[in-house]
Amino acid sequence: MNDKNSKDFLLDCYFDLRSCFDNVKQEFVSYKGMLVPFTQNKILYHYCTIDAFYNIIKSNCFWLSCPTYLNDLTEFKYSQKIFFENIAKYKESLVKTKVSKDESCFSNMLNDMLSRFSNYFENREKELDYNNQSFLICFSSEGDSLAMWNSYISNNTGVSIGLDFSKEDYFIELNSADFREKVSPFNQLPKGAFYDIKYFDKPVLENKIGELLENIREVYLLDLMKLKKADKYSIDNFNEYFSSNCYLNFLDLSIYIKDSNFQFEKETRFISSNFEKDDIKFRVKNNFIVPYIEFPKLPSNYMEDKSETERRCSYKIPIVSLTLSPGCSEANLVIHSLKSYLFSKGYDVNKIQFKESEIPFVSRC
Repeated sequence: MNDKNSKDFLLDCYFDLRSCFDNVKQEFVSYKGMLVPFTQNKILYHYCTIDAFYNIIKSNCFWLSCPTYLNDLTEFKYSQKIFFENIAKYKESLVKTKVSKDESCFSNMLNDMLSRFSNYFENREKELDYNNQSFLICFSSEGDSLAMWNSYISNNTGVSIGLDFSKEDYFIELNSADFREKVSPFNQLPKGAFYDIKYFDKPVLENKIGELLENIREVYLLDLMKLKKADKYSIDNFNEYFSSNCYLNFLDLSIYIKDSNFQFEKETRFISSNFEKDDIKFRVKNNFIVPYIEFPKLPSNYMEDKSETERRCSYKIPIVSLTLSPGCSEANLVIHSLKSYLFSKGYDVNKIQFKESEIPFVSRC
């Protein structure tokens, strides 16, 4: 098989496999961005302390975080562990069954995928090159949730920032034809997109993984038949290619799935791997030096004749509302201080709704 035919064959295999994952993603993931116009037309909310809000406006950006340093210690690991366990069970079920030679090849491919997972589990906390990771920030579709206030705000001193990203130039640029042309069909991770997180109980998730593995098996066996008919091509190379793409797609899925115990968050997550190494900055948090990326990333043509500092200072976060946490003392004075600060930074406070939480709360401290 010459280089061109080899490449065409692998490309066909890739799209067969990607279609397989995309079908199940319709159930796993509510897709909000990348290469389709961002038109969700709903307000997203970010809960934070007054101190954090001050810094957000001071820098005119949010911070995308590296998953390793998120507050939720099970972040990504919940689904990854279940993926690994169920792939292993599925593989063992094949070993115990009398299978064909082709299915034995499929079993070997699964074994290689499991090895990739094991290596990842062993090294994910040791990764030093953050340029190989995705960064993210979490929002909620609920702007005044007692569970969210209790989880993210202490001492009744916080705000819920209502945001409308639908008309942001950054997301328009992500969906432009020029940007689409730069995206390789072999690229696994999103360049920048909003996703509604899906919450699953373990039995439900395991059932969906079983269905997905059956679909992968069908695609694998069909592509293996194509391989045999096309020419003599290394089965080892084919398995390596297939296991690598399956593994990356499973890791991709794990970004959008959480334990059902967190469903009160009603989370929408922005995930990006669309950054340069120089975009990664560092800050101190909880005794760690934590990597982060500024969000939104300004469009390349935004005030391109100005310095990065001037560009960032002129940008304004698309705030449409600010809600005070329940039980906030001296609420009127707090709102006045928020308005004064935003006004000093060039925000049009007349276009922002300021309000107190509607949750009845009495502080007895």
